[in-house]
Amino acid sequence: MVGIKAEVLKRVYDELVSEAGADFTFCTQLIAVETDDNLVAAAVCAAKSGIYAVKAKIYIDCTGDGDLAALAGAPFEKGDEHGNLMPGTLCSLWANVDFEAWKKSGLSHQDALPKAFKDGVFTHHDRHLPGMWPVSGNIGGGNIGHTFGTDGTDERSLTRGLVWGRKSMLEYERYYKGYLKGFEKMELVATGSLLGLRETRRIMGDYVLCLDDFKNRAVFDDEIGRYSYPVDIHPSGSGESDFAKFKDEWENLRFGKGENYGIPYRCLVPRELTNVLVAGRCISADRYVQSSVRVMPGCYITGQAAGTAAALAVEKATDTRSLDVADVQARLVKMGAFLPNANKS
Repeated sequence: MVGIKAEVLKRVYDELVSEAGADFTFCTQLIAVETDDNLVAAAVCAAKSGIYAVKAKIYIDCTGDGDLAALAGAPFEKGDEHGNLMPGTLCSLWANVDFEAWKKSGLSHQDALPKAFKDGVFTHHDRHLPGMWPVSGNIGGGNIGHTFGTDGTDERSLTRGLVWGRKSMLEYERYYKGYLKGFEKMELVATGSLLGLRETRRIMGDYVLCLDDFKNRAVFDDEIGRYSYPVDIHPSGSGESDFAKFKDEWENLRFGKGENYGIPYRCLVPRELTNVLVAGRCISADRYVQSSVRVMPGCYITGQAAGTAAALAVEKATDTRSLDVADVQARLVKMGAFLPNANKS
């Protein structure tokens, strides 16, 4: 596995959006929404120039947390039945990593972590360690550590998560250097400016994609994509039973080669709203399917579909529910989307 070259990806995104002629700004936050019955009338933003409102015919919520939809009154769910959320991770970059030496050593985290726990290296006995992968040369990208108890919709909780994430890098540096081969000279280069979040709100839409749909490789008349990532609910605690549950789901709730499930357009349409679409990890799904579709390729699929549907709704002067999904599917297929069941009953 090779890590993402984030700096290259940033430039690609900048160029794609610029070439499309979109008017966009960074350093801007959504702070409120004005509504008129079941319509969003304006999105209120705060930026360096002050507070201003953006008016549009169709709004697409790609905040990840479903901020716009929630502020507009769409119903949502969050976490499990007890309110527990998947922990976040502060991603990191490390220099002077000898991946070949690590590979040759044959040592795994399953071998090393119990020893490190016994030696008191870690504050939390976090048995779920996704790990580190090459980015370029001897640079490693770290998806290491969890910020347990972090709520991404609460700025104080996010602050605590970021502070702990930075502090935890010292523990992981000690672990990698002392218990694995190839990491003896590793040095922390950077941590993410934002905490990586896996789960907050799930906006309830006209259809809620569920575990049975996943198990049945569901097909929908209105599907806007097919997807195949496993159920991946990171444990909300560091106990052995938490990890055992995660491991069981990760190993058993997955597909074979060529198997996948459909994502219906209705999952992008929030209840109570007629000019808003959602995309990314906050689409309408239960917690099991959210843990699958939240991963980046799933966000690509729902983002492309939401953008396409919004453009067509504006072109045809209609709302998100009156839009003919067959038109959306045809446009997506023309752009290269994989929709083998489009226009099939």
